Amino acid sequence: MVADYIVNELDRKPMGYFTLRDGQPTTSPLAGIFGPKVMIINESAGSGGDALPYMFRLRKLGPLVGTRTWGALVGTLGGPPTIDGGGITAPSLAFYNLKGDWDVENLGVAPDIEVEYAPAEVIKGRDPQLERAVAEAMKLLQQNPVPRLKRPSPIDRVTRDETSTSPGITSDAAGMSNTSSKVSASPESLSTGPFGMGHLLAASAGYRAAP
Repeated sequence: MVADYIVNELDRKPMGYFTLRDGQPTTSPLAGIFGPKVMIINESAGSGGDALPYMFRLRKLGPLVGTRTWGALVGTLGGPPTIDGGGITAPSLAFYNLKGDWDVENLGVAPDIEVEYAPAEVIKGRDPQLERAVAEAMKLLQQNPVPRLKRPSPIDRVTRDETSTSPGITSDAAGMSNTSSKVSASPESLSTGPFGMGHLLAASAGYRAAP
């Protein structure tokens, strides 16, 4: 169903940030509408147009502005054709809510803020529903601005903090890590690589290089 997919995307929340050495950070997820959201509805919205505002409200994504929807949340699967080229359709799907009650069909979805699409205003070139929706979104944005976290200070990967040394590990004059563990490994088994990673891995794993 399209409506539940859309509300899933609208309900995305930031979970962190990624950043390069330069440039601006990016959010994770990369794309999302993290600020306030407002949905405009009217009497012409039916079927999926009923389902979308219903699920939008259920997820508490924001207010609904406009007029009550059509109330035609039903589904038709297949339709037998007639000999004159026409066809016959009849609803074969209905919807009931999480309380176990039939819902939306013949009821529609009522707005949180009712605004008529008045012809007199439309003739003047205005859109009263859109204008109210934008005003509501701006008010919500002032009340709950989207947080913009600053990039932290650069990570210090050089200075060693002696207070954070793991228990049982001490540093000798040569910069090697020794432990009280009785397990030892030969130098041949510790591939140092170009940056001495073998020694670092051996120390973090609790091994001691044999003399």
